[in-house]
Amino acid sequence: QLSAQCRGLWYGDGGFTTLRVVAGAACFWPRHLERLQDLARVLDLQVNWDDLHIALNWVVRHMAHGVVKIILCRDEGGRGYLPPRQEALALVFYWPDATLTCQPDIPLTLPIEAVSLPVPMGWVSPALRGLKTLNRLEQVLLRQALEARHSGEGLCFDHADTLVSGVQSNVFFLRQ
Repeated sequence: QLSAQCRGLWYGDGGFTTLRVVAGAACFWPRHLERLQDLARVLDLQVNWDDLHIALNWVVRHMAHGVVKIILCRDEGGRGYLPPRQEALALVFYWPDATLTCQPDIPLTLPIEAVSLPVPMGWVSPALRGLKTLNRLEQVLLRQALEARHSGEGLCFDHADTLVSGVQSNVFFLRQ
């Protein structure tokens, strides 16, 4: 249970990764772990990585297919932006009901239609670039803009007009 005074709720003081589980195994786990370790380093979160591995192994053993969201954040720490010296870390695992998760045997319908969204993403802070922080207000606003355009996905660009990602997906290019 998270405290109502959790710094992750109050200040977005944390981050996450969402991974897919197929046949009881976490897909691309080394990359997800690297993302969480980068987050912990930048935010100076004191994480017990052994505990995280134990908890993740328990979760994936109990599901065949699906998605798991791992959230790391500072828990209670009082008011003010400066984190406490003796922080309490909240480690949250969330996996939706199996009926809501992706199943590997469902074919992807191609092509996927996407629109270009006029609102640039503000991922310009070099300190936070590439981190999935708990502040996802841009994605909330972009998803609302996408809904207003009646489209399934939107392409997001930064202030330099460089493609960053989809609103709710990653974008990959295959050359040759």
